[in-house]
Amino acid sequence: MLKRIILWRHGQTDANKNFRIQGAIDVPLNAVGLRQAQEAAQELAQLEPTRLYCSDLSRSRQSAQALADLTGLTPVVDARLQERNYGIWEGQRSEEIRQQWPEQWEIWAAGQEPGLGIETRLACSERMAACIEEAAGDVERSEREETVVFASHGGAITCAISTLLGLNPSQWQGLRVVDNCHWALLIPRPGGVPKWRLAAYNRWDARTHAVEDLTIG
Repeated sequence: MLKRIILWRHGQTDANKNFRIQGAIDVPLNAVGLRQAQEAAQELAQLEPTRLYCSDLSRSRQSAQALADLTGLTPVVDARLQERNYGIWEGQRSEEIRQQWPEQWEIWAAGQEPGLGIETRLACSERMAACIEEAAGDVERSEREETVVFASHGGAITCAISTLLGLNPSQWQGLRVVDNCHWALLIPRPGGVPKWRLAAYNRWDARTHAVEDLTIG
């Protein structure tokens, strides 16, 4: 039985530090990111994860491995958990993009899709959600309560959450990107609409699970 899922962003990279768009570029964690992953893993381990997934990019795999080392879980690598692909913008800073593609930058800044071969929010969210729903379906056949962790990426996580909450990520962008090594927690709502409820967002400490016990009234 599925108790909850956790969408966990990887630790810091040099590209994060220098405000460069990473997307599908395979950038490893830097020293700060490795430390963040180890510290966050200690918190996540308190939530007793039973399954662990990660994208195939090294910054996600390294973060997942920090949790695997504490829990004994074997990370399942799934490319569908990759960051949104930003195409020719990858490796660029905001000011560089603004100078080279001013028209597309204005479209982007307005919350719309800039084209240029950049993966749409909807496409990113659909592959993310497909991976999550597939894993959730496997867990539903389990007799024990399970907590599933998905080590992924900031943009991909916000897109996925929108879709899981029944929203169109190309039209609704009400979530800021989670910080490095922070996570979001969702709980299933069997038979409910939407099928998931966002119980915590952009959290670091394991006390985040307490929100699941809140009642209305």
